[in-house]
Amino acid sequence: AQAFARLVTGSLSNALVRRGAARTWYLVLLHVVMALGQGVLCLRGAAPLLAGTALVGWGFGSIFPLLVLTVAELFGTPRLASNYMVFDGTPGAVGALLFAKLLCSAVYAQHADGGGSCHGIECFRLSHEVVAAAQLVAAVSAAVLSLRIRVAYPRAR
Repeated sequence: AQAFARLVTGSLSNALVRRGAARTWYLVLLHVVMALGQGVLCLRGAAPLLAGTALVGWGFGSIFPLLVLTVAELFGTPRLASNYMVFDGTPGAVGALLFAKLLCSAVYAQHADGGGSCHGIECFRLSHEVVAAAQLVAAVSAAVLSLRIRVAYPRAR
């Protein structure tokens, strides 16, 4: 799902631009899809695991190409390299530390038995719920961004 998303993000977000919308409206959709995926991961069973992983993978895989296109459109391709660490490096490092390491470790530890092992959905459910909530906040932030930058997209006004 992640690899496929990387291939089609440009085409899908170009469809928005052709219709007169800011490309960043696709960012709103991606965050909602990732929040939905995290919610599905809170359910038991193999099907929710596969579906949730696919949804989150699609959203995650689309983010980087979308950011490259958006930064190039808003700030120009000559500034892409100087903005790279602002839109990819730092957020990725901070997100990995806060969500993947600290949050998941704390939730797992809360549900682990005396030997440090945990089995079942409860080991990470709260982590998925917190990340889903963060994705919804990100979707709202992306919507505000999309409204504010519509001046950069002449047909989006």
